[in-house]
Amino acid sequence: MQIYHYDPETGALIGTGTAEANPMEPGQFLVPAYATTVAPPELGEGEYPYFKAGVWETGSQPDEVPEEEKNPAPRHRYIDGEKISETTRAALEHAQSVEELRDVMATILLGRE
Repeated sequence: MQIYHYDPETGALIGTGTAEANPMEPGQFLVPAYATTVAPPELGEGEYPYFKAGVWETGSQPDEVPEEEKNPAPRHRYIDGEKISETTRAALEHAQSVEELRDVMATILLGRE
């Protein structure tokens, strides 16, 4: 099954692919986030497809953004130049919160600074 990948922020078409069969549901296919099975429309001169609110629209072609200026995907963050997942980021924040809570409780219960 043909799928069409689009930019999560702008909706601009960024490529095509083939959906994988769903091993849990024969005859069904897995469509990843920011992809659709809806084919873009025929385009006129200078038009470019954008997927917005479940339908394709046309507009001018997006400007090319240099690789070094692109932001990491919303589900990833960087620590010391290394990409981490949202789950890892949340776990690090939780650990920091637990450590802060421990310090506050020690101060309250033991009168320590």
